[in-house]
Amino acid sequence: NIRISEHHFAKLETIDLSGNCLLSVTVTDERGNPLPNAVIEADNGETVYHPAPAETGDLYRTMVQMGKYTLHVSAPGYAPQEDSVRVNGDTTLEYQLEPAGSVSGAVMRADNQKPLRFLPVTLVSEDGTLSYKANSGLRGKYSFGKLPPGNYVLSCKKLTYTEWQQTVRIDPDETVEVRQDIAMERVNIGMAILKFVVGVISLVVCGFAIFPTLLERFSGEGDNPFLWLIRVVGIIFFAGIFVLMLYMLITGQL
Repeated sequence: NIRISEHHFAKLETIDLSGNCLLSVTVTDERGNPLPNAVIEADNGETVYHPAPAETGDLYRTMVQMGKYTLHVSAPGYAPQEDSVRVNGDTTLEYQLEPAGSVSGAVMRADNQKPLRFLPVTLVSEDGTLSYKANSGLRGKYSFGKLPPGNYVLSCKKLTYTEWQQTVRIDPDETVEVRQDIAMERVNIGMAILKFVVGVISLVVCGFAIFPTLLERFSGEGDNPFLWLIRVVGIIFFAGIFVLMLYMLITGQL
């Protein structure tokens, strides 16, 4: 009987030792791409486990004892997550982290610092894969949130103002909150109108120099099938140039 009891006790110890379980954690960004630089902590109140990266960039593994754990999952540039889980065997968990970067500021006039309301502000990633749009509020303020780390081009346009553009960077190793005010400069209307008038006069002079020559060349006795085509193309061309110059005048690009 004693031997059976000892044998039974040894068997119980074996079962207790088999309480080690494989904890696998998958961490991805908001698009499902792996985050190889994530930091994971599994805390059961007595021991803190740190799963190590496996072969794939988004998988982290460690051996833990059965029980209840608090998991802390974080990555540079992303909002951390905390979760309570119970491990009763080999367990696989998946976490998708949201970007924590943000760009905010105010749109104002460069000469008197007064806020400019309801202006469209655009933020585009350097590679062009991400694009965000916002409008300045009553006090000229704008903001973009949940931005992944990287370089972005921040721009703002308004009629009678010169276009404003600047590159901003969200660095995952530093602060992810970027403050950037936008100072818009008014267009010199007088100088822009003078340039516009000079451009129109030059356009008219060129038109009178080229257009009649073409008509004279293709015109003659009888109907010429190319005559009407030359007139239509000429009208469309000069009208298009005029509209383009007018747009450049209004937007301050002239």
